[in-house]
Amino acid sequence: KEILLVEIEEELEQAKIDEIEQYETSKKRIKYMYENGNSGYLDVIFSAESFSDMLNKIEYVERILEYDKNILINMKNIREDIENKEKQIIQEQEELEEIAEELDSQVSALEKKLASKENEVTDLSGDINSVNADLNDLVASENATNNLIISLGGESQLKDYSGGEFTWPVPGQYTVSSGYGNRYHPVYGVYRFHTGIDISAPSGTTIVAVAEGTVVSAKYNGAWGNEILIDHGGGIITQYAHCSSMSVSVGTEVTKGQKVGGVGMTGTATGNHLHFGVSVNGSWASPAGYLNY
Repeated sequence: KEILLVEIEEELEQAKIDEIEQYETSKKRIKYMYENGNSGYLDVIFSAESFSDMLNKIEYVERILEYDKNILINMKNIREDIENKEKQIIQEQEELEEIAEELDSQVSALEKKLASKENEVTDLSGDINSVNADLNDLVASENATNNLIISLGGESQLKDYSGGEFTWPVPGQYTVSSGYGNRYHPVYGVYRFHTGIDISAPSGTTIVAVAEGTVVSAKYNGAWGNEILIDHGGGIITQYAHCSSMSVSVGTEVTKGQKVGGVGMTGTATGNHLHFGVSVNGSWASPAGYLNY
């Protein structure tokens, strides 16, 4: 728009120059016509030496009259062109101002949006820091469980496992909401290895020992919430996490199918469920190898 406006202004200046030049030419012609009138044309015609010469002089006079007429028409056209250019400049300036106002409005809107996005980034950074802190808590909880299991590994391996096939840890509730292995964590929003399976059930639903054994840990453990570990011998230890309650304590000898706690969502969880894990000689194993599901 600004470039177009400059071009129109340049055309206007040229038109004004043309007008001045045309005006000077017109003044001379008008002055001559005023001083000589039509007699000058008649003198030219009557000075003809022959009929043919008279026709030629008449043609010359007609051309001169046509020229004078064209001068006036040209003057009028130039004046109209100048007026149109001036109107166009005013219109372009108004449009330019409207565009500038619109751009200012867009810039203002973008600045507000940018400020909003910056606030979102700040909030997300805070969320990321919070998630990282929670994730560190989960890692610490997992490490605490792993270290305890590893520390019990040698003693456990001295005993044979004689519990037979595992019973289902949450009788009557068979919905496995999350399996063993790599998964997208529903809370932390990252891919992590899931060391067991999640069994969905209403809060307080009975949790039972899958086989006979000895309770080696029953406490609140960070992200795992209320967590119970049972040593079944032969290097096998089972984990029951996120419990709403715990019915056993360290040293309790449990039988297969005995209640050990209730389903809950303590620690880091998105809903009521039991996280059930199986550790064999200090390493997590798929519960599918021990449970029918």
